[in-house]
Amino acid sequence: MPVKFNVVRNSFALLVVMSMMAGCGARTEIRTVQDNDTYSFWNKKMDHIPFVFHYPDGRLEAFDDHGQVFSQPAAALEAERGDRVEIYVGHFDGPVKSLCYSSPDAAPTSKGPTVVSALCDHERSVVSFSDHARDRVLAAKSLYVARTRSLLLNGIWESPAQEPNQLPY
Repeated sequence: MPVKFNVVRNSFALLVVMSMMAGCGARTEIRTVQDNDTYSFWNKKMDHIPFVFHYPDGRLEAFDDHGQVFSQPAAALEAERGDRVEIYVGHFDGPVKSLCYSSPDAAPTSKGPTVVSALCDHERSVVSFSDHARDRVLAAKSLYVARTRSLLLNGIWESPAQEPNQLPY
């Protein structure tokens, strides 16, 4: 019984935190999604690619899709430029299409810390977003990685490139 209670309690806590974070107002850039960038393809692929966090002080950290430390060092992952999710913490204006091949420029803002992130197919940005996130939210890596994954996959799902009969939107 205690194990079942812990599972229910943890699931409820995750739901509450994700609901609170959902109101943070992310903006997604979906114009970079191509026809072959399907939700199911990237959903499976994200199980095995790193989520690389870049901090304003130059520090890098890499995590798997569960928020656990990734098996390779973050600097090595950046050097090889393979499939990955780039997450930059700082002050940025909005989604940045170039995250997969260059660092974004910080923008002065009084809105607090922002995050820009992109799903990278080597140096090509598949989909990206910008988000307002507090330090305590970013500190919960497993929850923020889950949010990042969800926002990126939803961007692919909502993309006009996924429509069977694409209309000029």
